[in-house]
Amino acid sequence: MINKEDFLEKLYDISGINIETGMRYASGILDVYYESLRIFFEKVSDESKNMENALKNNDLKSFGITVHAMKSMLLTIGASELSETAAILETKAKESDSDFCQSQYPDFQEELDFLNEGLADLFPVKEACETVKEAGSKNFLLEKLEKALVACTEFDNDTATGIMTELSGYDFGEGINTTINESLSALKDFDIDGAELKLKKLIMDTL
Repeated sequence: MINKEDFLEKLYDISGINIETGMRYASGILDVYYESLRIFFEKVSDESKNMENALKNNDLKSFGITVHAMKSMLLTIGASELSETAAILETKAKESDSDFCQSQYPDFQEELDFLNEGLADLFPVKEACETVKEAGSKNFLLEKLEKALVACTEFDNDTATGIMTELSGYDFGEGINTTINESLSALKDFDIDGAELKLKKLIMDTL
């Protein structure tokens, strides 16, 4: 388990993050919120490179897909203002407004870099071993999976991501844990169809 006081003390020093919003997406569970931040920290550099390369190639479709995933990840960790900026960039990408995306993206990336530097104080070294997680019950798992599946069918990526992030904070056994993480990665990449298939598999494996 994480050191709550130390974690929150460092987190309050990071501008751009609304802890209450992040905790709400983590269902009020601090360890789940910590995990969401860790996942974001590990993925943001690669996603930034993907956005930058897409713009260099004037590939607004790929840029829009990646910035959409970034929008969801930012919202999940409580970075609401940056998430709103990502939403604007996504809309402009869909409208094929290359000039806007090219001119506004550098400022967005600068703010992402600043946020990432702050998170580096929370995750200075990649953990050598996984944190011991609380064992999750079968009934709890099924209840959450069914809610996540409904969210996917309604194209509610944010709700499904929040649910799967919560489940990733528990231990359901190696096989289930792996599939949960795979479905969460699919959701963060906005691959709802892929996530839906993983969720259906999880439900069948759990029954």
